[in-house]
Amino acid sequence: MEKKQGLIKKYADVIALFLASRACFAVILLISGKTVPELVYLFDSELYRQIAENGYYKDFLTAFFPMIPLIMRFLTGYGLIVINQICLFISMVLLKKLLEEDAKSPSAKYILLIFSFSPVAYFSLTGYTESIFFVLTLGAFYLFVKNKLPLLMGILLGLSVFTRNTGSIVFFALFIGMVIRWIRKETKFTDIIIAYVPATLISLIYPVYLQVRFGNWKIFVDCQYDNWLKIHSNFFKTYLISFKMIFTNAYDYDVYTLTLFRINEIITILMTIFLIYLCVKEFKKLKKLDAVSVVSVLVMLLSVVIFATTIMDPVYNSPTRSFYRYYCGMFPAFTLLGDLNSKIINALVILSAFAGLVMSAIFFRGTFFY
Repeated sequence: MEKKQGLIKKYADVIALFLASRACFAVILLISGKTVPELVYLFDSELYRQIAENGYYKDFLTAFFPMIPLIMRFLTGYGLIVINQICLFISMVLLKKLLEEDAKSPSAKYILLIFSFSPVAYFSLTGYTESIFFVLTLGAFYLFVKNKLPLLMGILLGLSVFTRNTGSIVFFALFIGMVIRWIRKETKFTDIIIAYVPATLISLIYPVYLQVRFGNWKIFVDCQYDNWLKIHSNFFKTYLISFKMIFTNAYDYDVYTLTLFRINEIITILMTIFLIYLCVKEFKKLKKLDAVSVVSVLVMLLSVVIFATTIMDPVYNSPTRSFYRYYCGMFPAFTLLGDLNSKIINALVILSAFAGLVMSAIFFRGTFFY
């Protein structure tokens, strides 16, 4: 009993922030006029439900990885929402532990506040991947930092790829981190094998299924261009298109749509600059090549570059839609905040709370522009 009370006291701030976040978004949902069933199957969640009920009967559905449909099939959309809440809470606990163990990170509770109003937090109220993906990748990173339980780390990594293809970024970064530790004799070579055999096997389940089902293991990539109005790009081309979207109406959008897309582009550009700044700051402070910092920087920089290689065709839609939602889904966006001074953290708290409330209101009302 005393131990239980001690744990509650230790994580009282996490519990309070978690409940406050749920309450705020519940009020926004109420104001939006959407019902819970509508929210559970909003936008992509409806496609996940189709997969859960009918399987991958069309190639355009292969863009959506199997984890969410499997949960929906066995637990329904409402069960998925419950799991999302559990995953969100566990993520907050892990973030707190990671941030507080850093002697230079006195702002853990404020960073948790930023996280509790991020897209990860309000998308957890829908049938989306954000919460599950975040807890899987953060959990794998936490075990890497602790340098223990490589088998569990590998399983979490494999499941993250099974949830969303961007899990492969964390998969690669943690492999590099483990190799650095092995070279420095900080871990055993057998630990890499123990971690990456299950990680690889689980990661291959979906591509193997697609090869058998459609005769094309990478159809989940190909369908982005064939069915989802996306085009090949690169980092520089994407941001040139973003600036074109901000300063012109070259694609002839109506005023309301253009305004939303411009907001989206501005936020994406600012967040990109900020994340690159965090990575440079993290790298510059290193006296030696620290494996944990290398992993954090790799995850974030690869995300910034790779996310910009496939974009929405600007003729039909905003070119960088979802970028900052994806950035917030990568754990370094929060773990790297620990070294910032209190004034910057406080400003981020205000900005994230405001942005989170406004964007969730727009999303809950049925407008998907990011």
